[in-house]
Amino acid sequence: TTVVPSNYQTYFNKMMDAAQFLEAKKLARRALGKCTQQKVEEFLLAFCAVGTNVKPALLFEAAVLTPDVLLKLSDTLSEILKVPKEQETHLTCLVLEEPEKDDTMLSSDFWGPGTLFLANVPAVLQNLDAFINATDQGALFINVSGSLNEPTVLQHGLLDNTRKQLKAMHSTLLRASKSNERIVQGMAGGTQCTSLTLAVGALLGYPLIYSLPLDEQENCLAEKDLQLIEVIGQLGVIDAVSTKSPITSFSVPLSLLDDRIRERIHAWERDMEAKFQSQAVFNPEAQFLKASVNLAAVAL
Repeated sequence: TTVVPSNYQTYFNKMMDAAQFLEAKKLARRALGKCTQQKVEEFLLAFCAVGTNVKPALLFEAAVLTPDVLLKLSDTLSEILKVPKEQETHLTCLVLEEPEKDDTMLSSDFWGPGTLFLANVPAVLQNLDAFINATDQGALFINVSGSLNEPTVLQHGLLDNTRKQLKAMHSTLLRASKSNERIVQGMAGGTQCTSLTLAVGALLGYPLIYSLPLDEQENCLAEKDLQLIEVIGQLGVIDAVSTKSPITSFSVPLSLLDDRIRERIHAWERDMEAKFQSQAVFNPEAQFLKASVNLAAVAL
């Protein structure tokens, strides 16, 4: 049983009731298309996480949405769910690449052309800064090329190229932010220069990023022992059962889990705890779940 602090309950007494939450669910279901009630609720939690700066960005994979429709959905949900105005103004649609003419579907197994993110711009910029300026870059990026027998940390030339890619993403987003653009095209810089796997990891705020060569689709994580780390968020509403689901999750190969990477993960967990404590939408106590997994195939 979770003990809800009085200020947290006061927030919902004043800002949201069950009727508002149901209204938000109906709106999200219409926009996302055919999906289960659980998926809709998970989406709303993820949306709140981005709006309150707990999570840098939200990936849209449940349906094909245009940037304009995504922003309209975002603005309406922000009003219903009472996302703070200063946070709402930061919500921007990021497009990794222009969609291909025959691109009709997005799934969790394919970060394809046209993939959309709803991003909290200051949070994304802060996250990119942390990766670009980190003193121990070798503990942050993991090469999962399908040509390898085991995943390894990036070294030398590959590491320098990765840093350049992240700087390019940072520059694109910073320019758009200064000009108040709410739709930013080409965040991945085009297929010729930036790995989509790298872009996704950076935008979603993972403490460690998998890197896959541009011309490869297979990775070397199949049947490897991984540690899966999930952050669980719980959203409470009046006269309705509180709902909770993973806000974000990532994995790290157990073979690489040395002191450097452990400290990187611990620092990320401390940062997440601080973010949960500084907002008033979720239960302020962050929940971390860790499990060892070994899968026949790993989708990135």
